[in-house]
Amino acid sequence: MEVADASFKRELEMTEYDTVAAARTTVAEYVRYYRFERKHSSLGHLTPYQFETQDQAKL
Repeated sequence: MEVADASFKRELEMTEYDTVAAARTTVAEYVRYYRFERKHSSLGHLTPYQFETQDQAKL
């Protein structure tokens, strides 16, 4: 599951970064949050990771 552009733009504070490494770190932290902590109403209030794991358990 990919981070949706609209959520990314809306939830991640867009700032200027001192270095490319700082920007990459911030983006990586947000993606981790989005996948493993942020609950999504469209997924039954589960995180994407929980949804993916739950789906695979049914197979």
